[in-house]
Amino acid sequence: MPLLTPTETIGVLVLQNYETENIYSESDLQLLSSVGNQIALAIERKSIEEAFKNERLLLRTVINNIPDSIYCKDTESRKTLANLADINNSGAKSEEEILGKTDFDIFPKELAEGFFADDQQVIQTGVPVLDREEYVLNEKGQKEWLLTSKLPLKDEAGKIIGIVGIGRNITNRKRAEEALSNERTLLRTIIDLIPDAIYAKDSKGRKILANPKEVYLCGKENEKELLGKTDSDLHPDDKKKGFLEEDERILHSGDSILNIEGELIDKDGQLHWLLGSKVPLRDASGKIIGVVGVNHDITERKLHEKALAKTNEKLSKTVAEKDKFFSIIAHDLRSPFNGFLQFTELMMDEIESFSTEEIIEFSKNMHQSAANLYKLIENLLEWAQMQRGTICFDPNEISVNDMVSQGISTIQQRAEQKGIAISSDLTESFMVYADEKMVNAVFRNLLSNSVKFSSKEGKIIVKAKKLSNQMLEVSISDTGVGMTEKTLNKLFKMNEKVGSKGTDGEPSTGLGLLLCKEFVEKQGGTIWVESEVGKGSTFYFTLPIIKPETK
Repeated sequence: MPLLTPTETIGVLVLQNYETENIYSESDLQLLSSVGNQIALAIERKSIEEAFKNERLLLRTVINNIPDSIYCKDTESRKTLANLADINNSGAKSEEEILGKTDFDIFPKELAEGFFADDQQVIQTGVPVLDREEYVLNEKGQKEWLLTSKLPLKDEAGKIIGIVGIGRNITNRKRAEEALSNERTLLRTIIDLIPDAIYAKDSKGRKILANPKEVYLCGKENEKELLGKTDSDLHPDDKKKGFLEEDERILHSGDSILNIEGELIDKDGQLHWLLGSKVPLRDASGKIIGVVGVNHDITERKLHEKALAKTNEKLSKTVAEKDKFFSIIAHDLRSPFNGFLQFTELMMDEIESFSTEEIIEFSKNMHQSAANLYKLIENLLEWAQMQRGTICFDPNEISVNDMVSQGISTIQQRAEQKGIAISSDLTESFMVYADEKMVNAVFRNLLSNSVKFSSKEGKIIVKAKKLSNQMLEVSISDTGVGMTEKTLNKLFKMNEKVGSKGTDGEPSTGLGLLLCKEFVEKQGGTIWVESEVGKGSTFYFTLPIIKPETK
């Protein structure tokens, strides 16, 4: 008799009698058929139960061995299933400890409230909660982070009877993210504290990072205003072109640009000297994705360099002045003494053989040597005081007319000896605000020079006129030997040798003109000269006029 199920034959029921033939009646056969059907159904049910048991065992084995936390809850959020990972996350030893319990029975209230709210949201709406980052506390009280998704659990009729939850442990990832975040915070703190300007740009030249110094140099208030901007947005044409060319070179070649000096004017109009370097920005694969730059502000260093250059220039000038001073002492100061000594030695040894006229001539020469020596020493002393800053500067209202008269009176005797006429063509009374001693020295030296370099029958004339800028221009002209262009270019310069002998062999050091320049400039004026060889020279200088309200 076949053992039949609704879908297949699963076996045969055999009943055999060896004693008689045709022992089974029709009713017996019907009974056997009914028994066979029952046996078939029992076998099928047993087979299904065994298969279902195996499937449940397999499914549970899989669930328990999945590292993710898997659990089920009913509509009251009571646990109905928990795999090993979920048992561990719940701090339990076995599933029995947590079945039938809610999260309020397992976790601290502040955590349970969040878990329960998500459960009920899914149960009430049927909408899953996906990839929610949440944490539980392990037995050591440390956070274990989970990436949780919750889905509605439905019966055959589609009714929601609970939820299924899956939580992937992302603690290592979160710790790595936290460590990375801490490192980024540390790095950013360092970048922001560095006094250099630091920035990064993407491959399109857009700023993606800028520390406070860079923000300031670019004329912005904060980094947000700067991000996304290019050099074309931030800098004038004469600057941005060079910046863009440098970036293109780095992006295409991968080469770095190091220690390039440049200038930049900040939002306050202050000029900054910068020492800049740029390097390629690469991603994890080594591909160039932008540019990183650092600008070190070297403004202070540049100012020190300029100050040092000025100091060196001043020192060189001082050395030149010292050399000039010693040159004068070594040569020009010695010459008058030599002449004076020769005259006295000659008179001491041979005075009895000289006539009265010769003695008078020797005396005149000795007097002239002494006068030249006195003038030279006077200039040397005044010049030395000027260099040391010890000379007294006492400007007052003084009469130029009186200064001219005194100057002419001082040099008149020597001019008459050479047959030179000195005159003043001052058409009115002129007053200036200046130091009387210094102005007197200027007139003395310029008039002395004119007499020295004029021949017999020469003429010297002093003039003055008011200028529109409240200055008085004084000129002293002579009909002397004049000067070449080369000599003119050397005047008033300490490091140039311009001294030459006068028309009667008078010595000249050039120191007097240097003194004139410094004294005139001390009053706030200027001095210059016009000359032509064989026709004479005219020296000009200006002095400030006294204003009525300052008298």
